[in-house]
Amino acid sequence: GRPAGMGYDCWDEDEIQCEAFALPAGTRYVGGIDWGFTEPFCLRVRGITAEGLHYGVSEFYKSGLIIDDICTAVRQKVATFGISQIYCGPDRPENILKLQKAINAAGLRCSVLAADNSKRLGLDLHYELIKSRRYKMFRGLNPHAVDEIESYHYPEPNMALEPDDKVKDVLPVEQHDHACDADRYLTIMTSNAAGVRAPRVPGESSEKEDHFKRLERLKRRPRVGGTESWS
Repeated sequence: GRPAGMGYDCWDEDEIQCEAFALPAGTRYVGGIDWGFTEPFCLRVRGITAEGLHYGVSEFYKSGLIIDDICTAVRQKVATFGISQIYCGPDRPENILKLQKAINAAGLRCSVLAADNSKRLGLDLHYELIKSRRYKMFRGLNPHAVDEIESYHYPEPNMALEPDDKVKDVLPVEQHDHACDADRYLTIMTSNAAGVRAPRVPGESSEKEDHFKRLERLKRRPRVGGTESWS
């Protein structure tokens, strides 16, 4: 069984996973990195078609890597897929600089950038992308991402709080989330997030909503369509 309060309860393995195929001309490939040493280092590779469809096409996931090992692994993915941009967790700026230099030294054209780490916005945008079914994963090529997304969850709500107590926005449990973080970086950096406001149901109150109310609102929205540009 899945844990209660799943972060991406719109996930459906049968609908979202597909057999690998050659993506159409005009597809651009981008990477997302979540740094790690004791915890796993994760690189996610995504193809984005001209129509704005997103495909998880590959991943690299391993712990105990020093930065030189990471540079070697990333250069191989950049060369294989022709990755044009890599969006990294902003917590290791020295690694970003080192990786960019290693890619340049190999004669590859790929920009290595710090990602926006606005967690609430990134989570909402990635939720919408999955829910719209404009996000797919190639079957068998994303095992760690699939494993993580099926256990990615929010903490149990604090039932001891009184009705008038202030409740901070709830974020997913930070455990077994390296591929999820890399995908969140990819989604927020490839969406037209500037100026996006949280969509509201007509007649809905404008008061601040907590995470659980937000999830219920997002579930009511249709799967296909929306105003965000995912290209």
